[in-house]
Amino acid sequence: MVGTFLQDDWRWRPNVTFNLGLRYEMATVPTEVQGKLTVLRHLTDAQPHLGDPLFSNPTLRNFAPRVGLSWDPFHDGKTSLSAGFGMFDVLPLPYLIQFNELNSAPFFKLGNSTDLPPGSFPTEAFSIIDGNAVSSSGFRQGYFDRNPRRNYVMQWNLTIARDLAGNLSVRIGYVGSRGVHQMFRVEDADIVLPTLTAQGYLWPSPVGSGRRLNPDAGLVNAGLWQGNSFYDALQFKVKAKIGHGAQIEGSYTWGKTIDTSSGSLVGDEYSNSIASPLFFAPKLNRGLADFNVAQNLEVNYTWEIATTQVGSWYPGMASQWLGNRRSFCSKQRGAVYSRLRRRCSRGEEHRSQYRRTESAFRSGLHFAHQSRQSQPLHQDTMLCSTESHHAAR
Repeated sequence: MVGTFLQDDWRWRPNVTFNLGLRYEMATVPTEVQGKLTVLRHLTDAQPHLGDPLFSNPTLRNFAPRVGLSWDPFHDGKTSLSAGFGMFDVLPLPYLIQFNELNSAPFFKLGNSTDLPPGSFPTEAFSIIDGNAVSSSGFRQGYFDRNPRRNYVMQWNLTIARDLAGNLSVRIGYVGSRGVHQMFRVEDADIVLPTLTAQGYLWPSPVGSGRRLNPDAGLVNAGLWQGNSFYDALQFKVKAKIGHGAQIEGSYTWGKTIDTSSGSLVGDEYSNSIASPLFFAPKLNRGLADFNVAQNLEVNYTWEIATTQVGSWYPGMASQWLGNRRSFCSKQRGAVYSRLRRRCSRGEEHRSQYRRTESAFRSGLHFAHQSRQSQPLHQDTMLCSTESHHAAR
């Protein structure tokens, strides 16, 4: 991994300053010292590709600009308007590929089989899984996009701050980000694909009549660079000094995070995640992120209780002991969980946990319509703490 950057501040006017920068950052494609890498080049391949490279390098042109602005509109040092924009690359480092590689054939054989002959387990189990396509699912494989696209995040903000009378300052701002070509995890991409109809996606019926993408493989753990994310938030902060040695500060954030997949390591990275989102139709996965928090309120204060000079005790030495009390309180609202709405061929509509329907995709369950929905929990989360200590300085 190599990174370099250029940055400069340009004072255009006495009260206007621009920050300009450009960063270049690249990384090599992960390798293994003994060449024990395995990957399916296509989801339908009967045999995996062994050795380097896992995929082509998407980072060779990772030039990322940054620009910032600071403006004092009234020339009094009490009001400031600041804005910024930057691009930040997400490199394909080893942590993104480890779960696909550690458990994939032929260097690691993991599979399952049914109707084993009496006495064949465990000595003959692997040979049965490897050679009997009728009663075996085959061994687990890994799949990556052969030519991944550049994965990056764009971030921007606009903030206005004002120092008011009485040691009171206020700050209000808008922040946003957009993630492009992010990692999209699918725990098992070896499923029966549906057909797109006027009523929606339709799986073969009856159950079990469909054909998996790759009958020569078992579970196929896939990593696709096709995820997207969106974040927008309004932030408000107020800070005040109270009397001598006391300060109180409060901040409030009202935001929303939307994405097509929230996991970067595995599909079900969060407790409310979907292990195998619909990789063939990413737009159907668009919804509130699994980690979305709609509202967040934080309040804290610092109070300097006492000051005692002890320098007169020891000539030539001066120490000052401070007694501080600090308190912090945080309140959040809007954590989400995911649900799947499905409409069966009989026209019945009901809701169920998305996770419980994943196994149906592999066997060819008959659905006519589906969409992802996320709903806020009807409860708040609050965390408060207070500490008191003495520190010497």
